[in-house]
Amino acid sequence: MQDKKLTGGKAVLLNIAVIVLMTAFAIIAHAILPAPVDDLDFDSALVQFFGFPFVAVSYFIALFTHCALVLHFYGRHASCSRLEVGFRFGATFALLYLIAMQEVIVEATPFGTWGYE
Repeated sequence: MQDKKLTGGKAVLLNIAVIVLMTAFAIIAHAILPAPVDDLDFDSALVQFFGFPFVAVSYFIALFTHCALVLHFYGRHASCSRLEVGFRFGATFALLYLIAMQEVIVEATPFGTWGYE
């Protein structure tokens, strides 16, 4: 079975649409899910200068654009189908993100309070 190829313009428009939709989905999901956060945690220079909404949207757009570019540049040279490339790179990005987020989880644990270092 041969994969259907998108032309350059259609592929770019599809990527832009998916990036915008997934950015909106991520922001809505983060807004709905309960997470106690102290306002003092958002004190970086970018947040103070541009505001939290702009920085949050920019973060997700940069993240999803990076994923799309990696898929585009490395995926077209892969010897497997587009679906396999999507699953493999998706799983890799998910694992990287989950492992990187463990730093936040470890810092938030109460083990120091309980006496277990």
